[in-house]
Amino acid sequence: MPPISDELLKADLTGVDWLVVNEIECAAMAASDDVQVGYETLKQRYRAKQLLVELTAISPEIAQMVVSGEEEQNLPNWFLVELVRELPALTKRRNGT
Repeated sequence: MPPISDELLKADLTGVDWLVVNEIECAAMAASDDVQVGYETLKQRYRAKQLLVELTAISPEIAQMVVSGEEEQNLPNWFLVELVRELPALTKRRNGT
C-alpha cells in the first residue's frame, strides 16, 4: 500500500490548521522527489491561498486581477483549480462563519 492515497491528495484541507505528514507523504502531496522542495512547495501553496483570501477582503477587484493575471504571468492551472475549489471554505473560515 502506498504511503499516501489518492483520497488524501484530493481531500479538502481548507479547514486544516496543521497537517502532520512524514517526508514521503509530503513529497507525494507536492509532486516532488525532494523532501525539502516538497515542504517548501506546500508552505508556499497554502500561504498563497491565504494571501489571496486576505486580498479579496480588502479589494475583490485587485484579487481578481491577480488571479486572472497577464499572458506571461498566469498562475499555474493546478493552483487555479485548487483555488476555485477551496476559496469559498477559506473565505468562510476567515470570516468566522
